[in-house]
This record gives sequence, C-alpha cells and structure tokens, in this order.
Amino acid sequence: MLELTFTYDGKLDDMEHTLWAAVAAKVEQLTNLMHEKVVENVSGKILQKKSGQLAESIQQRFEYGAEVVRGSVFPEPASPKAWALEKGGEEFYSILPVKARLLHWIDKGGDKVFAKQVSHPPSKAFHYLGEAFDEIKAVALDELATTVQAALDGT
Repeated sequence: MLELTFTYDGKLDDMEHTLWAAVAAKVEQLTNLMHEKVVENVSGKILQKKSGQLAESIQQRFEYGAEVVRGSVFPEPASPKAWALEKGGEEFYSILPVKARLLHWIDKGGDKVFAKQVSHPPSKAFHYLGEAFDEIKAVALDELATTVQAALDGT
C-alpha cells in the first residue's frame, strides 16, 4: 500500500503578515539609507554645501498599507533650482539684483564688476538624487530577497 499524508502545522497561518511586515521594515531601512546618501551628496560629496538650504530641504516619506510599501526621498519645497541641480538646466536664466540697484562681484581676474542683470548659463546635471538611488538599487533587490527568505525560514 502507498500512502501520502500531509499534516498542516499552522506555521503558514500568519505568513502573509510576517512577510509584509519584514518587507516593510526593509523598505523603511533602505529609504532611511537613501535619505542619508542624498544629504551626503548635497553636503559635499557631489555638490558643495553653501547655505545648507538644499540639504535641509531633503525629505523622506514612508508609506505602509495593505497593498503598497513605498519609500520616497525628495526635495521639499521642490524648487526649480533643486531640480535644475538634479536634472540640469534647460536654458539661460536672468539674475537680477534684489537688495540693491546693481549686482556686484569680483571676477576671476580680481576686477570689480557691476551689472543690472546677468544671463546665467544653465546648470549641469549633478544627479544628487539619482546617484543615491543607483547606489541603493544595486543592493536593494538582494536585501529584499534575503529579507523574504529569512521571513520564510522563520528567522
């Protein structure tokens, strides 16, 4: 006689919740890491920190629900300058004096320069967000796979 018996021990009853919670915790951890990398990028690694305004504007958001786990890192407010530094500028733009009637600076030769306005060339793309995303993306899938396997193994 051949007999095949399967006895269910109940270990899978809460598996969906266990997996989802493990994935959510890993996505939150990766979001925190991505936020740290972006702040590092705008604080000297890629862009020189001048006023600190861009670094202070870098925010993160983590969403965890029944159907989605999402981590986001972004500048807020999403100023045109923040996006121009990420993606590069598209065209020349005017700089006008705000606190005086003329702009004033010292040029590379040491001469004083005065102007009513300056036509500034577009910024090059610095990819301060994209660089951080690429770094995280390189490890995220492996880390998520390890997290899922550990949850399945019960460790």
